[in-house]
Amino acid sequence: MQKKYTKITSHTARSEQAAPTGIRKRAIAWGPAALVASTLLLTATDASAFLGDSLELFVAETVAHDDNVFKLSGDRDPRTAIGSSSKADTYYTTQFGANLDMTVSRQRFIAGASLNETRYQSFSQLNFHGHDAQARWLWQAGDQWSGQLGYTEARTLASLSNVQSGNINTFAADALTARRTFGTANYLITPSWQLSAGLAQTEQRNSETTRQINNADVASGNADLYYISNAGNKIGLSLREENGRMPVHQQINGVAYDNSYDQHSAGIVTDWNITAKSHLLARIDQVRRTHRELGQRDWDGTTAHLTYDWRTTEAFTLTAEAQRDIGNLEETNTSLVLIKGVALRPTLTLSEKTRVSALADYSIRDYVTDPFVALGSPTRSDTVRTLGAVLSYTPLAKLLIQVTGQHQSRTSNYQFGDYKSNYISIKARYAF
Repeated sequence: MQKKYTKITSHTARSEQAAPTGIRKRAIAWGPAALVASTLLLTATDASAFLGDSLELFVAETVAHDDNVFKLSGDRDPRTAIGSSSKADTYYTTQFGANLDMTVSRQRFIAGASLNETRYQSFSQLNFHGHDAQARWLWQAGDQWSGQLGYTEARTLASLSNVQSGNINTFAADALTARRTFGTANYLITPSWQLSAGLAQTEQRNSETTRQINNADVASGNADLYYISNAGNKIGLSLREENGRMPVHQQINGVAYDNSYDQHSAGIVTDWNITAKSHLLARIDQVRRTHRELGQRDWDGTTAHLTYDWRTTEAFTLTAEAQRDIGNLEETNTSLVLIKGVALRPTLTLSEKTRVSALADYSIRDYVTDPFVALGSPTRSDTVRTLGAVLSYTPLAKLLIQVTGQHQSRTSNYQFGDYKSNYISIKARYAF
C-alpha cells in the first residue's frame, strides 16, 4: 500500500568539525549521545566509503536575535525582574553531527547524533551545551508483520515561557533531558484488517531545582484495530493507557502533593486520502485522567485533533489544523494543559532552490488539573497567538540557507503571564 502523503520526522543531526582531541573532551563532558556523535565524525572517512549515500555529516551555524528572551510581561520592569534594562539578546548556535539512513533487504535503519553549543552575548548564564540522538529500526517480517523499535534522547534548554522573574545573576539555566524508548508492531490480519500495538517509556529530567517538580516517568501503551480500504485509506478504533509518575512532589504551603496520574482513553482514528490532492488525519478520544492525590482535580473529557493537507498545485500546499487536545509533557508544568486552537501552515515552492513556508496559530491553553485549582485557585488560562515565516534557499546541493522570523504574544489571567516577543534568525547548514 502506498499513501499519497507520508511524513517521517526525526531529530536532525548537526555537525561542526573540530580537532579529534577537542571532540573527545567535549564528548566526555556532554555524555553518551555526544560520544556517539564524535565517534561518527572521527570515523567519517572510512564510514562514508563503506556506507556511501547512507551516511550524511553536517555542520551548521545559526545567528538569532530575540527581543524578549525571558518572555517578561510588559508590566514588569526588566531591571527588577532580570537585573538588566534590556530584555533582548543575540545568540549563536554551532551544531555538528551525523545521520544514517540505511536499508538492508526489507529492514530500514535510521540513526543520528549531534552536538550543539549556544552562546549568548549578554545573558551568558544561558550558555548551553546540548545534544540529541536517535536510533530506529523499521522492521518487516514477511508480508504481514511490521513495526518499529527505537530510542531517542535530547538535552535542550527548557522553555523560558514560564520563567518570568528572578535576577539574571542568580538564575540557573534549566537543562531538560528527555529519553524515550519505544516499540510498535503491526499485523495484517487480512488485506482489509490490521491490528497494531505499541509500548513506550519516557523519562524527563530538569536540572534546575525549582523545576524538578516537572520530572516525570511516563509509561504508555496502545492497541488499535484498523479497516483498510482498497485505496489504502484507514479508519479504526484505538485504546490507550498512560501511567505518569512524578518522583519530586510539589510543595504548596508546606504540604507535599504527589502529581502522579493514570490516564485512559478510547477513540476513533482515520488516515484518509479524500482526493488525489487532499488528505485528512483525524483522531477523537474520550479521555479520563485520575490523580493519586487531590482527586477533585481528576479530568474527564473529549479530545480531538484534525489535520487537513491540501495540495492545490505542485508548488503550493496548505495544511490546516484544529485541536482540542492535551499538551505535550514538557508544557504541562505538573498539570494537564488542554489546548484548543487552530493553525494554518502554507508552503510555496518558488523554484528548485527556494521555498517559503508560514505559520498562523491561535490557541487557548487551560491548566485544568493544576493542584492549585483543586485547592481553590482559579484555572490558569493563556491565549497564545503566533505568526511566523521561513525562507529556505539552497544555492548549492549540500548548502542550505534558512531565514526565520516569528512574532508571538500571550495574554493570561495569571499575574505577569502575558508577554510579546519577536524572533529572527539566519542559519547556514552544510552537508558532506
